[in-house]
Amino acid sequence: MRAFERAGRASLVVGVAAVLVTGLATSSQAATGTFTYTTGSGVEFELKDPADRFCFTLNGGATGATNETNGTATVYRDESCQDAVLEIGPGQNAIFGRPPKSVAFNV
Repeated sequence: MRAFERAGRASLVVGVAAVLVTGLATSSQAATGTFTYTTGSGVEFELKDPADRFCFTLNGGATGATNETNGTATVYRDESCQDAVLEIGPGQNAIFGRPPKSVAFNV
């Protein structure tokens, strides 16, 4: 009887470990490529291979951006990715009258 309990526990541990590893592997996707943006003072920043669905703050806001990733970049008016302004598809660029303050990617 104890042998069955031990085997059952071992199977449970292996199963839980497999789920955790698989779950972590799929949640760490990233857009491939570079998202470049320019601030009002002319400083250029790059986000290389940005994580999927992570909210990135655009330091100083962005007056323009180029999306050279394989994901869609959504820019937001606020710093917490709540108030969407525009989606920039792969290979597209945009110029902003009112500088957005954050961006998130969707692969």
